[in-house]
Amino acid sequence: MIGNTIAQEGHLNVLKDALYHEQVNQSTKDNINVMATAKAQSHNKRYLKLVKLYHAKQIQAWVTKRFHGTKVEVNKPLSYLEN
Repeated sequence: MIGNTIAQEGHLNVLKDALYHEQVNQSTKDNINVMATAKAQSHNKRYLKLVKLYHAKQIQAWVTKRFHGTKVEVNKPLSYLEN
């Protein structure tokens, strides 16, 4: 198994070139990249702006184009990631 970044560096698309695809479910949630900060910084305007920008349609369109549809936006509460 190789990660998406390594696959792309090798000019592979994990959606088209993989031999097997894992189902996206509770068992694959460990593969989600998270933007996080200390609780004391949770209302930091710069961080809140970053999160808002990341989830903006324009940015998500760029991410989709740049990574050929292999990155998927996950907008879940923290409780989703807890065991």
